[in-house]
Amino acid sequence: MSKKIIAVFTGANGSMGYETGKQYSLKVTSLDKWNENEIRIERESKHPSEENNGCCDYGSIIAFLNNWDCIRNA
Repeated sequence: MSKKIIAVFTGANGSMGYETGKQYSLKVTSLDKWNENEIRIERESKHPSEENNGCCDYGSIIAFLNNWDCIRNA
């Protein structure tokens, strides 16, 4: 199951290609259908120079929230 959101990155500038303070459209996917705590995010729009499309796995929703703010439905 996945969900599209819009969020502002608050993590370290340049981490996984994200810029601190910039808003991104993301797709959030649960990595385990039995344990929805682990999630993967990916940028919805990919720049040609990006290799991994900002793909990043988080072990918990708390870990995700430590790096993202102003989260809303897309």
